[in-house]
Parts: sequence; structure tokens; C-alpha cells
Amino acid sequence: MKLLKKLLTGIVTLAAMAVLCAVCAGAEKYGDYEYSVLADGTVEITDYSGSAATLSIPAKIGGKSVTSISQMAFYGCYTLTSITIPDSVTGIGEQAFSYCSDLTSITIPDSVTSIGYWAFSHCPRLTTITIPKGVTSIGEGTFYDCSGLTSITIPKGVTGIGRYAFYECSGLTSITIPDSVTSIGYCAFEDCSSLTSITIPDSVTSIGDSAFDQCSGLTSITIHDGVSSIGRSAFFNCTGLTSITIPGSVTSIGELAFYNCSGLTSITIHDGVTNIDNRAFEACTGITSITIPGSVTSIGDYSLGYEGNYRGEYIKIPGFKIYCYSGTAGEAYAKENGFDYEVLYHTHSYGAWTTTKAATCTATGTQTRKCSCGAYETKTISALGHNYVTSVVKPTYTAKGYTLHKCSRCGNSYKDTYTAKLVVPTVSGLKCSSKTNVAVTLRWTKNSVADGYILDRYDSANSKWVTVKKITSNATTSYKVTGLRASTTNKFRIKAYKSTASSKFTYLNVNTRPYTTTGLSVSSKTNVAITLKWNKNISADGYVLDKYDGTKWVTVKKITSNATTSYTVTGLKASTTYKFRLKAYKMYGTAYESSAFSYINVNTRPYTTTGFKISSTKKTSIKMQWNKNISASGYCIEKWDGSKWVQIKRFTSNANVSYTVVSGLKTNTSYKFRLRAYKTIGTVNEYSAYTQTLTAKTKA
Repeated sequence: MKLLKKLLTGIVTLAAMAVLCAVCAGAEKYGDYEYSVLADGTVEITDYSGSAATLSIPAKIGGKSVTSISQMAFYGCYTLTSITIPDSVTGIGEQAFSYCSDLTSITIPDSVTSIGYWAFSHCPRLTTITIPKGVTSIGEGTFYDCSGLTSITIPKGVTGIGRYAFYECSGLTSITIPDSVTSIGYCAFEDCSSLTSITIPDSVTSIGDSAFDQCSGLTSITIHDGVSSIGRSAFFNCTGLTSITIPGSVTSIGELAFYNCSGLTSITIHDGVTNIDNRAFEACTGITSITIPGSVTSIGDYSLGYEGNYRGEYIKIPGFKIYCYSGTAGEAYAKENGFDYEVLYHTHSYGAWTTTKAATCTATGTQTRKCSCGAYETKTISALGHNYVTSVVKPTYTAKGYTLHKCSRCGNSYKDTYTAKLVVPTVSGLKCSSKTNVAVTLRWTKNSVADGYILDRYDSANSKWVTVKKITSNATTSYKVTGLRASTTNKFRIKAYKSTASSKFTYLNVNTRPYTTTGLSVSSKTNVAITLKWNKNISADGYVLDKYDGTKWVTVKKITSNATTSYTVTGLKASTTYKFRLKAYKMYGTAYESSAFSYINVNTRPYTTTGFKISSTKKTSIKMQWNKNISASGYCIEKWDGSKWVQIKRFTSNANVSYTVVSGLKTNTSYKFRLRAYKTIGTVNEYSAYTQTLTAKTKA
């Protein structure tokens, strides 16, 4: 069952970004890296702003060991193709490498013992990765949507495979699960469509809901003793499976566990299973035989399928044995405690099947078939199911000819043939669950009557509706439409279908987002102002510029024309790092759609130093002084040599407020001097404007 989980990614991302902003507020710079010094004196990488393709993270910064990669540190580094992590690192934070879309390889040393949730999610070009032997858990969403990953070895010592750990790893063909693993989480391998075989060790005690959902390439799976439960939809739509053996350690087979495993021809259920939940083996049309052990005390509705589900002759159920089943004639005969039963149903009947003891023969919801032997009580066999469900509006039946039948005990004849017209309910809950500038994901409520859905998009250029997807399972309740244009209104409609019938259409209009604005950079700055510029965004109506105030993002300007591609932010403090972000927006009437943000960090310059003057002159020396600049780390003094300015002194403390030039001066000669302050922010020096130029003459 293909479910939409990507909304969860967005929620996790927003939460992580909020935390990240708080962390980065006090971060230091080292080249393209931002980092923080931890309480133990080691370094944690918190951000990377470079554009390198190949990168080796330094083992030390400022003489301190790099031991941690923070959450989202390399998030969205689209240029990275390979990265090496030093063996000083022990932890990788949540979403640390998420959305590194060009990343093909990464070297993780054995020193790493923890990998955070969603750490490598949405890295579609990552083909192989080695998990360090010290890691004990593969957390939630660790390799979510790593569609290029073909193989992975999980080291012995890992005890749990978390939710969504390998979700949508559609290129994964093989995986080895060690016998240290005790649980396989919700949707852990869902939609790993290239996975062909897997062995679940006897250390595993539970297989989570949807764990192998949509693994259509899976042809064999071995479940060892030790597993006690098989979760809901655990092997949903695994159409390649041909046989399955369920060990006696399993007590419960969950709802829809093997739904639509149409390739299954053989199922062995060992004694010990007590519960087979609703629809557990529904739509397993290839099954020719199945034996239910005597330990089973509960068989849910439709758990053994629907009409025509079994093409063979034998279905064995303790206490009620159906020994002659015909999927084409529409009748089955049963025997219980020495009495013959005639189990009847109509091809298009609603409600539960019923049985009568060789007398009045009833197919619930259709008609009464009368024999001459007298009536007996009925017995419901809902476990065998039928083509339709009871929760929808029943169709009307119309007579259409007659067919001769005989009751099994009495021999009396009766005749009937009925057809039905099915009313398929309209699809409800249609909405847009997520979108970008070129794609939208639509979601709707499951239509329990339908076989599937047809999704159309309106082609405005040719003035017609075009089908974008025919979905062949009613359990698939979302679809991502790609190849759209930014800042465009798209019209969609969807209908459910069942056999030859279909519902009315449900309609929805969705606006795509503008493109992300490119080229965000600094064109100029002073000690109290910064001018930002960017490239014109033709898909937008305007822009919104935000500044981070230390706790939250605050809008400093909404620009209502996309032709305006610069803005000067004033009222800032000298020698301070400021964080800005810019998004484009498009108006659709009163509706507002915005692009993803572009981010930039900018340092303001120190104040210009005041009070610069000549305090004394001698034959071969000149003394100058100035006021202390509290926004600076130090000062640079320059002298004009007749063709250019040359630095003659650099002070590394702002406490130095005077300097005497004693080298290279001649008597009775004029010289020019100037001074500027600088502030070291991380590894970057920001310089103030120069003071006025002073001219001083040595004495004769």
C-alpha cells in the first residue's frame, strides 16, 4: 500500500531548522565551515557554505578535534558528489546530509557510533554505503528516498531498523540483516521494488506495519522462528512472492498482511497462529490451496479473500470444511458435523454469505431460493468474503433470464439469474499535500468500493483533459505530478472506478510555487548597512526579505515588483554577523504562493576609527595616535611610498592607540599616513573604512 509519508519529512525539517538557527547564532567560522566548541572542548561542524564537489572534513579546527557533525550541517549541499568524514567523528546528526542530491559516495569511519534520523534522506545518487560496526540502531528515515542505493550491509550489533529507514530505496537489490536485529519498524523497506529476496533472522520478534509494503520484486522471504507478529500490510502488494511459510512462533497475522500477493500459490501456516486478521490474504488470486491450523480461533472478514479468489478445489478450515469450491459456478458445498450445507452467493451480492441446512437456500441481499424440505437456521461465513463491501449504497437488481438449479439435499429445482448495477461513490478528501515549483503531490481518501482511480490534468494549450495516471489499487491514495511549470495554476480531476463502472469526477485547482531566486549576494556594506542583490525571478511578482533576530525570522521588506533586485538593510550594528533569507512570491488573485528560501550570512564592517592625528614629529620619527575602536580587533597603518599604499604596522589588539614611525624616514621630508580598523569574525577579517589621510613633515 503506497502511502504518502513525505509530509513527515517537512515537519521534521522545519523543527530541525528552528533548532539549527538557535545553534548557529553563536557559531564560529573556519573557511567554508561554521562550527561550535562543545563543553568537552571538541568541535562540532554546524554548517557548510561552500560549493566543492569533493570534500574532506578536517579532523581538527583550531587545534581542537572535530567529533560531531550537527543536524542539517550539509543539508541541501547540491554540489557535493563525495565526502570523507575523519575518524575523529563519533556522531552524525539528524538530516546532516539530507537533500545532497548529487552525493554518490561517502566514507564513514568506524569511530562513528550514532547516526541521526533522516541523516542521508533524499540522496538519490548515493549507490553504496558502509555502516560502521559501532552503530547499534538505524534510525527513522536514515536512507529515505535513496533510490540509487543498490546494496547495503548492516553490521552485527544493530538491534533495530527504524521507521522509514530504507523507504523508497527502489534500487536496493539485496540487504543482509544480522541476527542482532530484534525489530523491523514501520515502513522500513516500503517501496523497495528491486529487492528480490530477504532472510529475517530468528532474533527478530516483530515485523512492523507496512515493513515490506510494495516490494513487488520480492520473490522469496524466509521468516525464522522467533517472530511473534506480522504487522498490518507488512507484505502488501508483494506480487512477486510465490510461497510463504509462517512459523509457529507467530501468533497473529495482521490486517492486509499479504493483500494482493497475486503470485502466491502456496501458503503454509504452522500450528500456533491464533488470529488471522481482516483481509490478510485478500486478492491472493494465485492460491490453489491453504490449510488453516487448529490453533486459529479468529478469522477476520475477507481474510481469505473474495469471490473467485481461489482457483483450486480445497480450502481447509477446522470445524467447517469447504471441500468442493467452484469459483466459476458461484456455488460451494460444505459439510459440518455430518450435515451437508449449500453455501450460495450471487456474483454481485452484498452482505455476508449464509448457509442453510439443505432446505431454504438464501444468498443474502439478493433473493430467496425455495426448496420443499422446510427451513433451518443460517450460519454466516464472512471470512470468505466477496467482491463488494457492505458499507456502500446497494445497487438495484433487475431480472435477466433464468438458469435451472437444484438443491443439494432435496433435489427440487429452482431458477434464477440476476445482474447488478454498481454505484461507485465519488472520491472525497482531494487536496494538495505538498508542492514545489515543478511538481504537486495530491492526496485523497481511500474509496473502499473502487478497484483504483483515474487522475486527469487539464491541458489548457489544447483545451482538453489528459489522463496523467491510472492507479490500479484503491489503497494508493496519493500521486506526485511532475513536469509542471512554476507559478502556474493547474486543474486536476479524479474519479474512482470498479470494473466497468466509475464515479463522478472530483475537481481541484493547484498553484505551483515560483522558482527559487538565484544569485543572492552582497553588493556593498558598511558598518551599519548591507546592500543585497539577486537575479530577477521571472516567475515571481515580488520578493520577501527576512532577517534573523536571534530567536526568529523577521520580515524587513516586502518588494512588490520582480524588477527590483536589490535592497539596502540599514540600522545594523558594526562587526556583527547577520543572517538573511529571500523568497519570491506569486499572487493568484488573493492566494499567495512563495518559493523556497535562499540564505546568506553577512558580516558588517567595524566603525571607522576616530581621532586619528599626528601627536609629534622629530628629525627621523613621526608619532600618531587615535581613539580606541571598541568594534575592532586591531588596526592597520599604511604609508604612501610615492606610487602605492604600503602597510607598515598591524596591531592585533584594539587597546593600541598610538604608533611612532622610526624606520626609513628622512629629515625635513613630508609623509602621508592612513589607518583602518579590522574585526576578525571566525577566520574572516572585516575592514572598516579608512580614516582621513594625514600629512606630516619631519624636522630639519
